Amino acid sequence: MKRSVKAAMIAAPLAITYWWARHPDAIPSPPIPFWLWLSDLTSAHCCEAMADLELLYVLATSFTFVSLGTLASWQLFRWLHK
Repeated sequence: MKRSVKAAMIAAPLAITYWWARHPDAIPSPPIPFWLWLSDLTSAHCCEAMADLELLYVLATSFTFVSLGTLASWQLFRWLHK
């Protein structure tokens, strides 16, 4: 993979995470039972632990979206250049 693609795959999730943290109402949040389950799973019961958990959730979701988008783009590129 080219260096620029690798750099973009690292920079894009970080940029999405930064934007999402600054504008939390722009993207729908998971339902409350999901957050309760996740907090029980990780034993996050204080405010700081929940904030850390929310940041990890946003970062993992951003990495997932960028990975799926990259995979879809790569498959489309291969299909168009057959």
